[in-house]
Order: sequence, then C-alpha cells, then structure tokens
Amino acid sequence: MYAQRGDDEWFELEFSLPPLVAELVEQNWNDPVAVADVKQQHFSYIDLSGVIGGIRRNIRLELDREWLRRYLERRRF
Repeated sequence: MYAQRGDDEWFELEFSLPPLVAELVEQNWNDPVAVADVKQQHFSYIDLSGVIGGIRRNIRLELDREWLRRYLERRRF
C-alpha cells in the first residue's frame, strides 16, 4: 500500500529536470505511452541532491524497467 497525502509516511519530491531531459519529455507530454517510451530509451536513473529534514542528501531514482515494460504493455492493449 502506498502512503497518501497527510499520512506520517507521506513525502513529495520536487525537482527540475536537466533541460535536455525536460525537452525530450515535453515533446510527448500529452501521450503517456510516448513519455514512457522516452524514459525506457533514454533513462536508467536520475541523481538528485537536496536538503531533506535539514540534511543535505543525495538520492538516486532508478527506473524499474520491468514495471515500465508492464505499464507499456497494459497501455498498448
């Protein structure tokens, strides 16, 4: 089960994408399948750095390729 807004475990990450990445995604923004295809073709992870709870932290968001493959399969059929 996922945490919901207002839960003690809830948090939200906000970050800016590098311009090249943002441009690739923006070109297909209205088509979720095309955006997922762009992610699958070009991204395996995104590294973030920021202050969380008063502590500077480095975070790596890794693309779950199997989840993305299943997502694309469901959306296409």
